[in-house]
Amino acid sequence: MTLLRSMLIVPALQPKLLDKAARSAADGLMIELEDGVHASRKAEARAAVAKFIRSADFGTKEVTVRINSVFGNEGPEDLHALVDAGVPSVMLAEVRGPKDLEVAGDLLARAEHAAGREIGSVGLWSMVETAAAVQNIDEISRMPRLRGLAFGGGDLSSELRVRRIGIGGDRVIWDYPFEHLYSKERLIIAARAAGLKAIDTGWANMYDAEGTAFCARASAQLGFDGSFVISPRQLPPIHGEFTPSERDIEWAQKVVAAAEEAEAVGETVRVVEGQMTDGPFVRSAFQILQRANEAVERAAEVERLQQKALEPAK
Repeated sequence: MTLLRSMLIVPALQPKLLDKAARSAADGLMIELEDGVHASRKAEARAAVAKFIRSADFGTKEVTVRINSVFGNEGPEDLHALVDAGVPSVMLAEVRGPKDLEVAGDLLARAEHAAGREIGSVGLWSMVETAAAVQNIDEISRMPRLRGLAFGGGDLSSELRVRRIGIGGDRVIWDYPFEHLYSKERLIIAARAAGLKAIDTGWANMYDAEGTAFCARASAQLGFDGSFVISPRQLPPIHGEFTPSERDIEWAQKVVAAAEEAEAVGETVRVVEGQMTDGPFVRSAFQILQRANEAVERAAEVERLQQKALEPAK
């Protein structure tokens, strides 16, 4: 399943939240070992996440762990522990260029060999939260193992010295974080050219459903697959914006039906709701229908995971 409307950020040292996250409605999880863990508790957090990875049932969720810098002492330790536990992918923070992913890939290969896992089996995600990463994004996106790019609005705002942190703050000119528009479009283009997933920052106020929905709507309009989530309470408005509406599905069904009629008589163009529809419209229609079907499948899987949690322990 390719659906990734949401990636729920989960703290490593809160086992109850980790358990809830595994069976939540989130399409993906990003478990936090970097900024969210105090320097004095890194080893404890690493062990907790490794235990969680070994035991949890995630279904088809995209699961990644944001690790500490691979250029320090903690990052390599994170990789060895997580690879041994069976982690599917790790996320690199504060990436500046392809060298970061090259070093991580070499460390992963050693960890995979030590754990008896296939070399190259562990994927990488790259945060795009530095000016250097935006400049080097084309090279970054072509690196081996890479599964997706994730936009980090907070760190990038600080580095660019914007007047307001671009996640949930008031703005003088426009509600949307226009100070990030260029960087986000660079990320989207690089991700699509390389066949990668693209995740946006998301809305920082977990209690603001309207702001959460607005931010997700703008992200979806730009072409992001989904966004980060800091609380499960944000999942309904975010999924609502990243899931095709009934109107979207109706339009897509009409376009597909018209395309099939055209194909049957050796034609390529039809008029649907007053619009000339040809190849690009048809491809968009199939994308909408696929996304809608995946949303239905995800809902069924979430129900299974939640029912399983209610079953008595054997």
